[in-house]
Order: sequence, then structure tokens, then C-alpha cells
Amino acid sequence: MPLLYPAYPAIARLRRKLGFDKSLEHAATRTWVLQPAETRVERPALYDTRELDRVTACQDDTSMSAELERLRGGPRHHGATVAHLIPDVYLLEGHLFRRDALRELSRTPLPWISGPIREERGEASLAASRYGVRYFGHWMTDDLPTLKLATDHAPPISPRVALTRHQTEYLTLTGLEYEMLPNAYLKQLIVFDDIAQNRLKALRYAALRERFQAITSTLTEEPTPGVVLLRRNTGHQRVLTNEDQVAAALRARGFRSLCPEEHSVSEILAACRGARVAVGVEGSHLAHAIYTLAPGGSLVVLQPPQRFNNVFKDICDAAELSYAMTVGHPDGDGFRVNIDALLRLVDRMR
Repeated sequence: MPLLYPAYPAIARLRRKLGFDKSLEHAATRTWVLQPAETRVERPALYDTRELDRVTACQDDTSMSAELERLRGGPRHHGATVAHLIPDVYLLEGHLFRRDALRELSRTPLPWISGPIREERGEASLAASRYGVRYFGHWMTDDLPTLKLATDHAPPISPRVALTRHQTEYLTLTGLEYEMLPNAYLKQLIVFDDIAQNRLKALRYAALRERFQAITSTLTEEPTPGVVLLRRNTGHQRVLTNEDQVAAALRARGFRSLCPEEHSVSEILAACRGARVAVGVEGSHLAHAIYTLAPGGSLVVLQPPQRFNNVFKDICDAAELSYAMTVGHPDGDGFRVNIDALLRLVDRMR
């Protein structure tokens, strides 16, 4: 194992601050394309264009122009999926670095002085992303498909993080696994550019959905026409002030309702069995629906006007699901939706 000088992390951080650092991919000894870039014609989302006037702000990582492009559908460019083989990489406190490059993954910053390297691996593949380490929704829709990809190339690894019970259950049900490493030296690491919702990503969504469809087919619960995934006060605050009334109105139409945070994955699968429509506030908990909706089903997203984000539209396109959304009205520190308008929208998606 090459000697890791204690000051290497400080050098990496200073190079980043001064703008002299390089990407890990810059050091790759081999780069190959797993899926070329493509242009695909996507279906438009279903929504009332007049509601866009209620949007006051977008989520920090997007813009109104990007959101409108998603919603309009039509020809959309999807980038390539690419693999890079990178030598001599250190995993330290949840971050990957070389002396001249740094990739931040963990919420905690890379330390200035390195701690002891506890593990060494000859070859590994990275099955974790910056957002997937932080957010359950990204873990479900980014990291879980990447893990399926990584397994075909080299033993998959991830920084050592505390998995939620849902993540643990999903790994068990899919039969997928990775090694969560503490501080480690990786002689050869495969890193994937795997953000694009291209054909290769679509195939992995399909394989994961088939796995969960097979599981739900063995359950005894009666199929449901739809499900309401309640957010309550979980995650980053996005309070739907009339969420209980929304759930009651949809239950009257035969929907089931549950807060995923309060249930196991097995219970979520049972509740969602056969659902053609899933409804819920925009957020990570909707990722459960991507794998549990019936083939060709629909996701109806309730949008806070002050945090507009339709990232699930791209995912629904790749997973061959329909997408609809409605923008709520400000209500104190939260927002509320027009229930009659929502029911009309849901009826169009069933």
C-alpha cells in the first residue's frame, strides 16, 4: 500500500479552494462508454398550465426553464453512461481523493490531516453518489440502479454510512449488496457517470420493478386502485396543511393511504399492490412508488409553490410511468391543494 502522508488531505482541500484540483476522472487509465448518449421523445406531463403562475421559487438545484422543459416532454437529450478506471484512490472519512483530486461524498468535510488507513482493496467499483449518500430518494433512484450496474464490473463499495431500515430492506429484497468501507486504499476504482436517464438506466429500473412486481404478486392483500404516500413532517419540511383531507377524499375512491416512514418496506409493498396511481407531496418518499406502481401506472405529485421541482418526471419517463402534478397554494408555513382539482387530475390518470 502506498504511504499516505498525513498532509495529503490538506493538499487536496487547498487545491480545491484555489481552483487547481482535478476530477478523479482526469486520472483515469481507461474510460469506456457503457451506453451512448441518445435523444428520446418523452410524453408531456399532465398539469394545468395556469397553476404555474403560483410558483414562487424552484428547488435550489434547478430552474424554472429546466422544469418547463421536463414538463413539456418532446425530444429530450439523455447523456451517456461512462465508466472510468482510476488508480490509487483513497477513501477517507466518506470522501474519495488523490493528492490532486477530491470527490466529496459525505456530509462531513474531508479532514485536514488523514487518519489511519484500515483497509486495502485491489479493485472495486463505486456504488454511491454525493446525493445518494445524503437523500433516500436519490439512493433509491440513483444509487440502487448504479449498484446493480457496479455489481457487473467489480466488487461494489460505498463509504461507511448508517443505512435506514428501508435501505436495508430494499437491499435484502433485491439481493444486492455492497461493502461499506472505513478509511481505505483502493488500488483500482471504477467510477461511473450514471446520472443520465438513458436506455441503460431504463433497463435497470425495469429489472428492479420486475423484482418488486414478483414480490407483490405473492401477497394476499387485495389490489388497490391507488395509494396516497403521506409525507407528514418527515424529511425537509414541506407541510401539506390539508394532507389528511386529501387522503380522506382519495380513500373514498378506494385508495389506500400510509406514511412510508411509519411502515416497513414489506408493508409498503402490500399497501401499494396493484396501484395504478400514487399521490404525494414532492419528496424522497415518492421513490417507493417508482418500484411499486403497476406497469404503466401514474405518479401525481403535489408541488409546494415555493419549492418547485419535477425531478420525478425524468425518472417516470425512464421507468415508463406517467407523470402529473398540481401546484398548491401558500398556507402559513406550508401549502394546501385544491382537492376538487386534484380529484379531477387523478381521474384523468386512472
